Parts: sequence; structure tokens; C-alpha cells
Amino acid sequence: MRLQILFRLFNVATMSEDNGSGKKIFYIILILLLLGINAFLIYKNRAEKKRFAAETAQLKGSLEAERDQVKVELNDAVQVIDQLKAENTGLTDQLTEIELKMDEQKTEINRLLSRKNVSRKELSEARKLIEVLRGTSESYRQQIETLQAENLRLRDTILYKETVTKKVYALKDSVESEYFTQQAEKESLEMDKAELEQTVATGSVLTAAGVKANGIRFKRNGKEITEDNYKKVEKVKVCFDIMENRIASSGPKDILLRIISPEGSTLAVESLGSGVFTHAKTGEERQYSTKATIDYNNTQDRYCMFWEQNFPFAEGTYNTEIYHEGYVIGKGDFSFKKGIF
Repeated sequence: MRLQILFRLFNVATMSEDNGSGKKIFYIILILLLLGINAFLIYKNRAEKKRFAAETAQLKGSLEAERDQVKVELNDAVQVIDQLKAENTGLTDQLTEIELKMDEQKTEINRLLSRKNVSRKELSEARKLIEVLRGTSESYRQQIETLQAENLRLRDTILYKETVTKKVYALKDSVESEYFTQQAEKESLEMDKAELEQTVATGSVLTAAGVKANGIRFKRNGKEITEDNYKKVEKVKVCFDIMENRIASSGPKDILLRIISPEGSTLAVESLGSGVFTHAKTGEERQYSTKATIDYNNTQDRYCMFWEQNFPFAEGTYNTEIYHEGYVIGKGDFSFKKGIF
């Protein structure tokens, strides 16, 4: 259309009698036409800019509203998680891994929402992450319920074992016939077999009383006499009473003697029968000086054990400990001193 107008103007200008005057008119009209076209284009450009700005503002407002809605959804999900944590503070140590995972998801969502010019694609991605966070939160809740159920079961088990243990120890001081009667009652209550065996083993440990220890030497006629001069002592003699224990079975019993020097070390020589045992309460390994096997018949009897070493004794106070089944069953002490000769 614009070209047709220019062509007509050109024809008019060329058909004029005065050719120079026609050209001037043509150029004037052309300039006016171009100015008009330019003005139209400027107007149209401004209108387009206003329309674009209006659409941009509308889109930005829509995205801001959508961003606010996504933030609300995120806050709702976070409140559910925070409430679960607050109600189950005692279990959070066991859920560290999933809590770290939720924190990473929240950080990523907040990163997307904190952008100045967030896009619809980013908001869509944030919504998807919120759904993932909700799924993780649901898994978190299920794990909490599982842990709560497990803790309840364990608590009931512990209470049951504590009740059973009290009954077992109450039976320890009973007579043998009453003990086995109570044992039948204990089995009817489905007591733990290992715990029962441990309790019976503890009750079967012997007890030593009247522990007396001293140094001795022998005269030429073989007669034994007491000696406290450390230079003349040939052996250490430790005597004690093994008390009656109605729970323990009769038969051979290994008794260990541990003699502790004034410096705090155990007198032990492997070639003379010394060895190592495990302490029943602490589980640590300790040396013993010598061992004796007695024939126990469930009655009170007195026994003596001897220790002879291949190096001189020292001056000072010695301690003696008597063990059965890894337990200390008796203690005593004795002293050696310098003699006149």
C-alpha cells in the first residue's frame, strides 16, 4: 500500500509541466510521508512496549503469587517435620541420616524460591521438591512409629527381665529343695535360660573364711615353724575354711591363690605352677601364684596352700587373695621384716 502511494506521487510529479517543480513537490511529499510513517512506527513501538510491560508485570505478579503459595506449602511441610521432631526428641539420634536428607531438600527449595526473578519452571521444580520432601517426611514419621514400637517392646522386655532377675536372686538364699521348686516356677514364667545359668553359677561360688597367712621354714628334723624374717622364709603358708554351700555341687574344685608383693606385683613363676585366669567381674586377665584342687563335699573344711619361689622374699606387707571360678572368695595379709641375724 505504501509503495502504491509512492508510485502514484512519483507519476504525478513526472507528469507535471514543470519538471523541476514536480521533483520538489515529490520530495516534499516523500519526506512528509516518511515522517508520518516514522511517527506511526514510534507510536506502535511505544504501544508494544506498554503492552509488553503490562504483560511482564502481570506475569511477575502471577509468579510472585505462585511463589508465595509455594512458600506456604513449604512452611506447611516444614511445620509437620518440626512437630514430629519436637514430639520425638528422644529418637532423633537414631534418625540423623533422614533428617540430613530433609535439611538438604529444604535448602534446595529455599534456594529456588529466594531467586530474584524466579521462573515458572523453577517454581514447578520447587513444587516437585516439596512433594519429595513430604514423601521423606512421611518416611520419617513411619520410622518414628517403628522406633516407638521397638522401644516399647524393649522396655517391656527389660521390665520382664528385671522382674525375673529379682525372683532368681530371692531364690539364692533358699534351701536346695525350695530352690528347685522356685526354679520350676521360674521356668513356667519363661525366664531366659542364659540368665538363669549365670545366676546359678554365681550362687555356686564357694566362700572362704578365717584366712591366715604366714611365712614358714623347716628345721633339720623336718618340723615346720613360723618365720617372719624375710631372709629365712622358705615358703608362704595360707590356710582358710571353705564354707558350706548348699547350691554348689560336690566334687573337685580348683582354688587359686594370688600373693601380692609389697610393691604391688603378683608373685608368679610359670615353672612353679603359676598361671593366668580371667576375673569374673571385670573380665581382665590376672596372674595367680599357685593352684590347688580340693575335694569339696558340701561341708565346712579347712585347707592350706603353699607358695615357694626361686628368688628371695622381700621385706614388707603381702596381701593374699583366694579365687574360685574367677571370683574373690577370701582375703588376708602377712608381713615379713628384717631379723636380728
